[in-house]
Amino acid sequence: MAGCVMTHREPADVVWCAGADISPFSFRTRYRHAGENVGAVAETEPYEVGHLPNAFMVRAAAFRALGGFHEPYGIMFEESDLAERIRRGEAGPGTKVLVDPRPLDAHDVPLLTDGSLRAYGLQEPFRAQILARNRNLFVARNAPLPRRLLFFLVFWPLFTAYYLRVILARRRPDVAKAYLAGAFGRPPPP
Repeated sequence: MAGCVMTHREPADVVWCAGADISPFSFRTRYRHAGENVGAVAETEPYEVGHLPNAFMVRAAAFRALGGFHEPYGIMFEESDLAERIRRGEAGPGTKVLVDPRPLDAHDVPLLTDGSLRAYGLQEPFRAQILARNRNLFVARNAPLPRRLLFFLVFWPLFTAYYLRVILARRRPDVAKAYLAGAFGRPPPP
């Protein structure tokens, strides 16, 4: 699996993501080089990452060997799950997830530092429900039992309380209701 450096739409010289990693305990995503100037991305050779959101290539044979994306995800965490299976070697021995820092992709995501719900990826009920549900699905599918227990007993209640506080502070009960539905595993309506 190979990807590139993705920049914001505006300003186009600011990195949105140059690969990403998911914390093995909280399962929060950390985007590498986020907010840095494109010229400051120090790596000049391809390097390994945990996953590649949005823009990547996978060899067709590897994609077929994995059975493609796990369909219940829809959007959000589907590429993380695919990358995790590649990293575990399920697509064959020696498979890796790499970023080549030379090509750039301008991703249609604005640079947001205003604390808005969009900055959290929670700008609408559908996205809030998918985010909450799919993080749980990712953990259930990919975490070993001790880390799964830690997540659901410690981090899940903390995330749920934190995101509900953020959402309700912005007076969006519709988004809070959707986030809670996703946190308890309900898929969004079609």
